[in-house]
Parts: sequence; structure tokens; C-alpha cells
Amino acid sequence: MVLDLDGDALTELGLSEEERSRVILAAEIARRHQPHEGDVVSVKDPRHAVALIRDLRTSTSRQTVLLLFGRRMRLQESISLTPDARGHSGCPRIPAAAIAGLLAGHGAASVILAHNHINGEASPTAGDIEFTTELHGACAEAGVEFVDHVIVAQRGWVSLREARLGDPSWP
Repeated sequence: MVLDLDGDALTELGLSEEERSRVILAAEIARRHQPHEGDVVSVKDPRHAVALIRDLRTSTSRQTVLLLFGRRMRLQESISLTPDARGHSGCPRIPAAAIAGLLAGHGAASVILAHNHINGEASPTAGDIEFTTELHGACAEAGVEFVDHVIVAQRGWVSLREARLGDPSWP
């Protein structure tokens, strides 16, 4: 990736001194503003969750991941749901109550549901919003806090909590 190259390598690409300076500056800004998986000790906002699942953004297959957290939103475990368990809209066909039971069985205090849209657009579908509502209710019954549903794609990501979609109690 060009942003990982040093000044000498950029010179070999034929960039002028001014162009090299701009690329190096852009790379440094990107490094400072993009959390890395190893840096995430606890999740404080959706951006940190996206760092944990960044490989989903460029995946060519549909994937769903449950990020399980203990107290203070410290990542405890990541569970991938099988691709054949997914519905047409990209949401799991596994009943929300079964997922909530799985979470409670793992001793999770809270969870973030994340999945990718392989069409490149992160916009939530009606099915995504409906499943978010179902899972939120099932998690509440199981005593597990449903923190967010994050959708990632090549062209960005969406937090349904930040967009206030799928649960009317989200602030």
C-alpha cells in the first residue's frame, strides 16, 4: 500500500518532493485517526468496533460476527456465525432468542452484532433494522446488553445505534 512506503520508495515511484511530503503527511494522519486491532482494549464507540472487524470490509463473502464483551466493554470473544446461517438481506436466519441464549451461555455482559454488505454499500436494509429490533429484545430478556449493530462495507460503515435505527430506546 502506498501509505506504508517511506520517502525513498515514494521517490522510486516518481513522486516529486512535494508529492512525497503530501503522501507521508496523509499516511501519518491516517495512522493517528484509525484505531488498530491491537490498540483496542475496550470499545468506547463504533469506530473501535470497526477496528476489530476491519477484515469484513473487504471480504467477498457475507460474514456475521458477534463481539462479546465482559464488564467495562473489554472484548471477551468474537464469534463468527456460519455463512449458511444468513438470510437474503445479510442478517442471520438464526432466531434472535437463540443468539441471545448463546451470548448468555458465554457469560457475555454485552454484545455488538456486526456484518458486512458485499455490494460495497453499508446502508442498512429493512431486514437489518428488523433483526436489530428482535435481537435487542431477546438480549434484554437474556440479561445481555445489546450495544450496537454495525454494518461494514468497502465504502464505509454504519452504526445502527448512532443512526437510531432498530431500537427506540437508544439515545
